[in-house]
Amino acid sequence: MRFKHLSGVLLASMLWACATDRTQGPTSQSVQIISSPPGARIEVNGNYVGDAPGTIEIPSFGDGRFRERTIIRAIPTRDGDYTQTKVFFGYAAFDNPYLVSDRIPQRIFFDMRLRPANPEIDVNVR
Repeated sequence: MRFKHLSGVLLASMLWACATDRTQGPTSQSVQIISSPPGARIEVNGNYVGDAPGTIEIPSFGDGRFRERTIIRAIPTRDGDYTQTKVFFGYAAFDNPYLVSDRIPQRIFFDMRLRPANPEIDVNVR
């Protein structure tokens, strides 16, 4: 009987710690964006933020996780290269401890020289 009570207390304290960590600390985190070759046009959630290489600020929880769904897109400057997209999940709902946001990386790399496995399929997002 004692074990059930102890496990309930531990679970409650862990959930409380996770919820409070999300509200503490900075409201944004710096992320370095790199592309090879350099110069890719970078968009975050459809907004142009600069050319790679560069540093952007991402809205975050205090524990270093994404605050909201974030789409980072690298648009090539050369003809024949392909647009690349990275999607990160973030949740602002504090009432559901099972929704866990992705951790924000310190650096995001786009290799603009990559090609699709099947060249007949147009993979560019327009």
